[in-house]
Amino acid sequence: MRHPSVGGGWLAYVSGAFAPPATAAGDAPDANTGEVGTLVIPRKVPLKVEPKVNLANERTFLAWLHVIVVLAAASATIVTYSKGEGLVDQLYGIVLLPVSVAFLFYALWQYMRRALLIKNREPGPFIDVAGPTTLTVILMASIIAQFCAKLNAVYEN
Repeated sequence: MRHPSVGGGWLAYVSGAFAPPATAAGDAPDANTGEVGTLVIPRKVPLKVEPKVNLANERTFLAWLHVIVVLAAASATIVTYSKGEGLVDQLYGIVLLPVSVAFLFYALWQYMRRALLIKNREPGPFIDVAGPTTLTVILMASIIAQFCAKLNAVYEN
């Protein structure tokens, strides 16, 4: 699949609906497949990895952890200070905790994957389009479900 930074579109990357271009007669098949890395000329010298690359990876991981702490703290606060004893009143906090855990596993997975790419001095790709999109959809769905449950509870009373 062609990576978005190599000329593919975001939607084609997420859906996997990208068709590589047809190869011309006599061309090397690797040059026209559209696969990531086939358009990169192999390096003859070792790739120098500066310390700022590792620090950028850690900084990104810490930014994700900041979001996770905010979501988990909001979840705990909502469960602790919900006025009612019913499940609907505490549903806000109960639903946010698994979402924050999903964010935690994603952030850890991305950090480890990028650290391995940096350690092995591989050229990438370092971006991930599907992960943040999926987490955003999960967070939106949980907020909408919470809002609908609370609206239903208010409507019934």
